[in-house]
Amino acid sequence: MAVATRPQASGTDWAVKQGLIGGSIAGIVFAFVEMLGSVLMGMPFLMPFQVFASIPLGIPPMDIPLGTAIPIGTVAHMLLPIIYGVAFALAVQNIALLRTSGPATIVAATLFGRLPSAPRRAWSTT
Repeated sequence: MAVATRPQASGTDWAVKQGLIGGSIAGIVFAFVEMLGSVLMGMPFLMPFQVFASIPLGIPPMDIPLGTAIPIGTVAHMLLPIIYGVAFALAVQNIALLRTSGPATIVAATLFGRLPSAPRRAWSTT
């Protein structure tokens, strides 16, 4: 049986580029799903941006005008998936098992993808 391997790129350019692309795509998809969910729950389509912006601004989402919420919320929302994307791409580049085993990469990506919700669960009081 043939084993597909990904070539190891020299330097961190490959990982940064792939991480930026993958993280950006993930962030955009997640934002769209949040906006769709917002509409399905009877809230405004752009409400998620007010929620995203409330984190760095430290004020309730409904008190943030859309003109402020959209740029700040976009940056706040996109930053985490891009950082995670670059970090995971660096791991794939530097860990041979992730370069040579598709199942190992899938398991690692699944576990790595759960990390952003771990602090939220740990801090939750409910």
